[in-house]
Amino acid sequence: QKESFDAFLVDRNTAAAAGLDSIRYMREVAPHMAGLLVDDSDIGAAETFALTAGFDDCISLRTASGNLHERLQRCITCRRLKTELWRNRSERRILAVDDDVDSVLPAISLVLKRAGYHVVCATSGQQALKLLRESGVHVVLSDHMMPEMSGTELIAAVRRYDPSILSVIITGYPSLEVAVDALRQGASNFVVKPLAQKELLQVIDRAWTEWALGRGSWRWVQPARRQALSVLLVESEADLAGSLHTMLNAVDNVQVTWVR
Repeated sequence: QKESFDAFLVDRNTAAAAGLDSIRYMREVAPHMAGLLVDDSDIGAAETFALTAGFDDCISLRTASGNLHERLQRCITCRRLKTELWRNRSERRILAVDDDVDSVLPAISLVLKRAGYHVVCATSGQQALKLLRESGVHVVLSDHMMPEMSGTELIAAVRRYDPSILSVIITGYPSLEVAVDALRQGASNFVVKPLAQKELLQVIDRAWTEWALGRGSWRWVQPARRQALSVLLVESEADLAGSLHTMLNAVDNVQVTWVR
């Protein structure tokens, strides 16, 4: 029934217990659905978890009652719009991530723009994940060694958000261990510093071609736009689920299916 829902809602404890691979599986079987994390505690920690786990937004039960429908509609609309953008293969969009803002990142951006790519730049993994939600991106090019979040950790988070996005790792310390770790997390390739323009373009062109011919084009046709929003509620804690279910049922034009 993956085509019948606009969004899925999961409480934080259930998501943590199920594991990040379960969230990635949800993305693989239903990439058109918006994913929202529900929490009734520290919203700051919940937002951090939601960002790295691949959710579109995080909702706090303490503050969501007044704008729940608006939040749902915004997330669902953004997911639909980005899906339509990803289908437009005439604009090749690359997210470049590197904490060296003085030389490496500007150089990468210049080379790729000259080759006809639309480049979005980020200086950290967290910023990259936020930009990923704001822009339709086909390929992520990320440095391996970065503070707070490494390139391989970023790739894993990207795959949980959308498995069709291709990722390439940049490393200044080439080794079998780095290569195996990057491929295990879902990287399609890696390039070695200092970056050679020809090699960089070959790797990015190959990743873009793979996206265009295969994984990026693998998407279900969007269901017709409906006036009522259809939401799949996945909960394990009865009290938390009951409260959210009551809130959702009180909102006009929202149809709820509760999986307990």
